[in-house]
Amino acid sequence: MVVPAPRLRRVALVVLLDRCRRTALLVQWAGAWAPLAGGVGFGSSYEVAAAAVARVRTGSAEVRYGAVVGHVWATGPAWSGTRVERRLLLAVPAGPLDAQAVRNLAEAGPLPARWWTAAELRESGVPVRPPELPEVVDGYLDGRLPDGPLTLDWR
Repeated sequence: MVVPAPRLRRVALVVLLDRCRRTALLVQWAGAWAPLAGGVGFGSSYEVAAAAVARVRTGSAEVRYGAVVGHVWATGPAWSGTRVERRLLLAVPAGPLDAQAVRNLAEAGPLPARWWTAAELRESGVPVRPPELPEVVDGYLDGRLPDGPLTLDWR
C-alpha cells in the first residue's frame, strides 16, 4: 500500500491590537474566540497573508507587526495526513483608533467579532485558541515578551 506524503496547510493568525484600550480583536470560530485567520498560498509568506487579513478587516494595509511570532503546530484529532502550521502575528494599526473605528473593525467581517482585554478573556472563562493568547497579548503590550518565536498550543 502506498502512503501519500503528509500535506501541510499554513495559516496566518492575526491579532489586531488597540494599544490605547489594551484590547485585541478576536472572532468567534468553532466554539472559541480566536485571532483572525487567513490561508498562506504556495510561494507566499505568513507576513503577506497576515497583511491581506488585516487589509480585509481594516480596509488598509497600514499595520505594524510586532517582533513576537507564535508558532502553533496541530493535527486534527483523527489525523488525516494533513498537518497544520499556524503562525500568530501581532498587528497594531498604524494610526490611532477612535471609538467609531473600533466599532467598525468589530463589525466588518463575516464572523462574530469582539474586542477583548486579556483580563476579560481570563475572567469570563470563554474558550480561547490558542489558550495562551491572553498572556501573549498582555506580555506584548507590557513589553515583557522577548522578540522572536514563541511555541503555542492549539487545543
